[in-house]
Amino acid sequence: MRRHSTPLIVTVVCFLSALPTLALDNAQFRQLIVLDDEYVADVLVDRADWLPDARGLVLGGWENWPDKPAIVIAPDEGQAVKLDRPATAHFALSPSGREIAYWVATGGVWTQLAVVPLHGGRARYIGEPRRVNSAMHLAWPSAYTLCTLIQDQETSVAYAINAATGAARPLVQVEGGQWARLRAWSGWDPIAVWVGEDKKCFRLSAMGRSEEISADFDYDRARPDVTAFSYFDQDGGLWMGGMKDSAPVKLTDDAGAACWAPDGSMLLYAQRNALTCVWPPTRTKRQVMGSSLDRAGLEATAPLGMSWSPDGGTVAHWRQSGARGQVRRARLGLQEIVIRIRYDGKTQARVGQFIWVAKKLHFDAAGRVKEPVWGTLKGQFAVRKLLPGVDETIVEAVNVGVQPGTLERIAGRTEPAVADVRAGGLAEFSLKPIPGLYAWLQDTQSAGELIGVEVRRVPLGSQP
Repeated sequence: MRRHSTPLIVTVVCFLSALPTLALDNAQFRQLIVLDDEYVADVLVDRADWLPDARGLVLGGWENWPDKPAIVIAPDEGQAVKLDRPATAHFALSPSGREIAYWVATGGVWTQLAVVPLHGGRARYIGEPRRVNSAMHLAWPSAYTLCTLIQDQETSVAYAINAATGAARPLVQVEGGQWARLRAWSGWDPIAVWVGEDKKCFRLSAMGRSEEISADFDYDRARPDVTAFSYFDQDGGLWMGGMKDSAPVKLTDDAGAACWAPDGSMLLYAQRNALTCVWPPTRTKRQVMGSSLDRAGLEATAPLGMSWSPDGGTVAHWRQSGARGQVRRARLGLQEIVIRIRYDGKTQARVGQFIWVAKKLHFDAAGRVKEPVWGTLKGQFAVRKLLPGVDETIVEAVNVGVQPGTLERIAGRTEPAVADVRAGGLAEFSLKPIPGLYAWLQDTQSAGELIGVEVRRVPLGSQP
């Protein structure tokens, strides 16, 4: 088979298409990429909440751990804003997203609950001053009520606090142990996690009766009604469970953090130098290319935490460096790679048939193609459209492989300008090809010539 010298033209088309709140199917899982990964703030994060429109984050943590707590409002555009005199890293966004409640340092070991408008304004103080303690987690499940966890020596108490008057009503009291965390989802009662001789979880209901629930509600999940969950074992191994007719499975030993898509359809986890997505029904894993983790050096540490925005368009991740930390925001998109191949007119192809692009081929004694040299594989594609002719057949195929970096392997580069994608602009340009690639049509003796590649990138999430 002769080698072809016809140039491979790569056209990258960047366009916006409004997508619903994330609901990726298996094909889209294979197309997920990071369009952009940008710096947000220098905070060692304890908790991150998305603004209701997903156009920014509120970060609770430390500028310098453990001596200088910080609560930072970090919008998509414009400067980050630090709240005044936080006594702890804990905060809660109101259900409307217009206010933030947090504990303000009032002097010495004393603090008071303050409520401030998200976009600036005077703080109002509610309730009586309290001693700073090791718990003080906050949630704001309804317009009229906040929940907080208080540690008083050997007694752990969860309170409901009237958002207008500050009047406090105990919900749960447990002796010994300590409050570990307070999980909160929009529209759901918060879940308090208490760690003692045996871990307990409580669903805190300010409107009804709080109840003890299964301890596995401490696992990470997209929402309380989603069965799929993940957790880290005592040795740092990441597990995924909640799949029908399957026990939990270990995914990896070296992840630092993980988070679920808002609809529970996919799990992302971060290692020192890779962001990986997992498709739960089959446990299929693939690297999501384009994040800052891809460029992490040998001295980099794995992220400590991650959070996926409610519109599905962005993932925040954060690291620790000594007593400090850094937060970054990765904007997600789908990348569809479409190739066009020229075969001779006798080639019989069908929609859905696989095509394998490789650098080398195996031949039989008669000189006919048997299969690719699999070690030289560049990508896997499926036939989508046929344009048959007398002398040649043009086949259009779309990338279906889970291997990362297909575009680099067939064209040498991944770029278009990501700024154009985010702004909704259109970018079209050509790239020099990697010469000498073959496209083998599976289960045939045909290997064709690549004559074009088109790449479509669609940002996920709500669009302006």
